[in-house]
Amino acid sequence: MKNIKKIFFKILFNLISLFYKPFLKYKKPVRFKNIAVLGKGESVKFFVNNYHVRRKDIDLIILTNYQKNDLLSFELKKYITDIPIILLGNITEPLLYLSNVSNLTIYEVIVQRFYPGKSKRDALTGLEMLRQNFKMDSYSFKVKYLNKYIRNFIKRNPQIKTNSNCGIIGTILACSYKPENLYVFGIDFYETGYFNMPLLKKMDLKEKKGLLSMKEKFKELFYVIIKNHKNIRFKIFTMSKFKKKYSNSEIINHL
Repeated sequence: MKNIKKIFFKILFNLISLFYKPFLKYKKPVRFKNIAVLGKGESVKFFVNNYHVRRKDIDLIILTNYQKNDLLSFELKKYITDIPIILLGNITEPLLYLSNVSNLTIYEVIVQRFYPGKSKRDALTGLEMLRQNFKMDSYSFKVKYLNKYIRNFIKRNPQIKTNSNCGIIGTILACSYKPENLYVFGIDFYETGYFNMPLLKKMDLKEKKGLLSMKEKFKELFYVIIKNHKNIRFKIFTMSKFKKKYSNSEIINHL
């Protein structure tokens, strides 16, 4: 029954791709010098306001878990149309409406999981598992799993495996391209709402409290990423109480 459901989803979203793909552009970045990671916290407003970074200098943007009307609900789309984008989604494979992705330039589409070994092909939890619903096939028939760089980084830092979220994995993904500058927006460690709605519109109070109880762990994981990438200059735009700890980072937390 489970396999029949997967086959159904595979066929369904491959059919939906026939409507999506004519409106998408596909292009590899010319270089990977300046990469931006966009979470969904309120500090995405730093990117829109363009105070501290020139958007035209960004070579690649990684969107983490963007779905439905996220890009148009805050007029974010018009600022990223000409920049190559990686769409990174968790195992639910969130899907943006066609109106949101039309005319975007896609570089890669990635699901936030590792391709499993034989012993974990039937796993339903954890970072190592097969895709479940194939929604992101709507963007591309070449949806990828997380790369070896991320797998090896997590092996060296196993605490990330049990405490990560899409924003943290997206940041490690950005590091795998070895940029000179990495700009992080919208990762507020659940200390703010989403950039386009309150947290409680997407989750119940129990889930929110659970995430808030994890915020210090998430921050420590972020410090691990910065510490282990001394050749990358991190510029982190956040509305959280995240402090500078390493010389290769700069924290901007006031609009």
